[in-house]
Amino acid sequence: MSHLFRALAESRALRLLQPPIVTVALLTLSLAHASPAAACTCAPPGPPGQELERADVVFTGEVESIEPAPAPGDDPTWPSRLRVTLRLLGVWKGIPEGDTVTVFTASQSAACGVSFEEGKKFLVYAYAGGSDRRELTATVCSRTAQLKHAKEDLQALGAPAREPG
Repeated sequence: MSHLFRALAESRALRLLQPPIVTVALLTLSLAHASPAAACTCAPPGPPGQELERADVVFTGEVESIEPAPAPGDDPTWPSRLRVTLRLLGVWKGIPEGDTVTVFTASQSAACGVSFEEGKKFLVYAYAGGSDRRELTATVCSRTAQLKHAKEDLQALGAPAREPG
């Protein structure tokens, strides 16, 4: 008779544990198959002189405004991006005359976007794109950096080819 009570007690205990065991098992399986979050991956940029050659535009500027921008062709599969307007401080390569320049960047660093901040000064290495090659893009994969972190670049690049004004 004691075997019967023991079997009954074990089966009852097993039934009480089944929901938590099933929940833990399902959670473990779902986490094991979860896709990792998208992250920006790129090769480290080369030295300043090499990146000057690669980039279409290289300049320093102070961020005047940052606003959401539509994806190229309003393509919903593109990550969200920002339109950043900078007041030019110095130009090493590729910007037509004017006092401001607009660049686009992904809105998140996980999508390789530059963390521009209004009022901050940046050294920007930008690349031309779009159907007319007039849309400039900056990413964290370039040497683009806040000016206070770009001392090595500024020293290597020397004096700007043009200063506004």
